[in-house]
Amino acid sequence: MVKFQAVCSAIIFFITAAISSSQVCAMGLGPALFKIQNIPPGQSVDVRKLSGVVFTVVNSSDKEELYSLVCKKPSQGGLVDWEAGYEEIARHDWCKLEKEEFTVAAKSKSEIGLIIEIPDKPEYFNCKWVLAVVLTSGGNKGIGVGLAVAARVQIETLP
Repeated sequence: MVKFQAVCSAIIFFITAAISSSQVCAMGLGPALFKIQNIPPGQSVDVRKLSGVVFTVVNSSDKEELYSLVCKKPSQGGLVDWEAGYEEIARHDWCKLEKEEFTVAAKSKSEIGLIIEIPDKPEYFNCKWVLAVVLTSGGNKGIGVGLAVAARVQIETLP
């Protein structure tokens, strides 16, 4: 019985040490969902300039953090379903972010804009797609838990 208690105590000690030495990453991404309509295929659309909508990445931790923000197809960004009437975007590389890897100061936020450029082809008119924009924390070395947050962008092209 004493040996069992010693083993349990050792396990608790190592778990506590691992938790206390690990980084706690407190991050946020907004907006979680927005729609942009009447995108003209063949033209570059800067969503920030057009509407003022940007992705806001929030670092609520006590230290500077490295983040990655990328555009992905929803199925590759961790989403299993999305709004009815929308299809997965044909090519996620039609959408570009102003920055994809960046640091955010402690207790601060950063704003990142989105630029959409759908090729000028007849089949890309009158489409409704959804895009995943995925935020991950980066720079952690060794064993750890990777956190990710995904936002959705509904993209509608001109009829």
